[in-house]
Amino acid sequence: MCQINWKDKRVIFLTLSSVLLFASCATPTKYDVSVRYPVAFETAIRSLADTLLQEVERKRAQWDFSRKDIVLDPFIDVASGEIVKVSHKIEQVIFQETTRNFEKIRITQITPRNLRGADYVLNGVIDFTDYKALGSEKTEKYYQVSASIVNLKNGEIIANAERWISDKDLDYTPDPIYSDSPTYIKDKTTENRIATAKTPAGQPAQEDYYSTLDTHALLVEAEMLYAQADLKKALQLFKRASTRKDGQTMKTFAGLYEANYKLKDMEAAEEAFGQLLTASVKENNKLNVKFLFDVNSVDFINNVSLRHQYSVWLLQLNKFFKENNYCFHIVGHSSHTGASRYNETLSLARAKKVQELMKEASFPEILERSKATGKGFQENLVGSGTDDARDAIDRRVEFLLVNCGNL
Repeated sequence: MCQINWKDKRVIFLTLSSVLLFASCATPTKYDVSVRYPVAFETAIRSLADTLLQEVERKRAQWDFSRKDIVLDPFIDVASGEIVKVSHKIEQVIFQETTRNFEKIRITQITPRNLRGADYVLNGVIDFTDYKALGSEKTEKYYQVSASIVNLKNGEIIANAERWISDKDLDYTPDPIYSDSPTYIKDKTTENRIATAKTPAGQPAQEDYYSTLDTHALLVEAEMLYAQADLKKALQLFKRASTRKDGQTMKTFAGLYEANYKLKDMEAAEEAFGQLLTASVKENNKLNVKFLFDVNSVDFINNVSLRHQYSVWLLQLNKFFKENNYCFHIVGHSSHTGASRYNETLSLARAKKVQELMKEASFPEILERSKATGKGFQENLVGSGTDDARDAIDRRVEFLLVNCGNL
């Protein structure tokens, strides 16, 4: 009979203990789905959360056994940079999954207070993009979610995951702060958020995202207060952000405009609108103002509040271009519905409509300072052709700054 001395027993005990500890750290999941194929929304999000949180749990068990705190940065749409209704549904599923299966991890919404005590930030995006099945040459558009977890101590991405969603009817209605915004707000910080969500584990997060998280958390909280119609508190936070060097952004000035406009402080609203235009030119060398048109029409959508604001925006655009002596192209776009020639004609007519309205709004020299062009659906950002909230950004008018000699 084989005999084992006490030293051998100790080695066996330690080995078994290590195996059991490792097994206990690897939380089994019911949602371990293939990342290659689109699956139902909730299954995809639970699987995404499990993959990310298991890595947090693994690192927690390696180094210490204390609870880990994660702040969740709202998922944004890749095309527009906006938070949409399905973003909050994603949050709910992730919160539920964390509570059910990861008792040593706490996850909360990102706010300045929550950020101060957090170990990690979870950042994610939603993209309506081309999907190609394995072995197929045909592409079809599906939603893809991508997310990463960033270590707040050193800015390293510790986990990254992505999933395809088979549902085609996700609610893409923008949050109030975005639906009320006079411009599409997609700046460098937003681009860095998107890049961070898609960066593999082991790489550093984008510096312009990681280093500005404190101000970013302040703006997210301001947006939540705006959505709750707590305009005065929201305005206070937008003002606080505007005093910071990394808060001189399109998002900040758009928030100041919207809150002041709803509080009927038109002088402050107009000042913020001018700051928004300046920030947009600095960031993108263009202005992406949301003049929304009816589908297949050069008429603005039938929204009394927006139509009143359009007159304010036109006057502020005129003032901006006069004061800065810019020349520019007014570029019309359309969604991906119908023939290309029809849409090129329609988008040009929309650009000319805005040009004519600016001329009528005390800017007669606009015809010498601008040129109207139509791109049809050549430069779609979404391209779904659904003619609803999902592809609203495709029906846009842009102001591109150009050298007056090249007009």
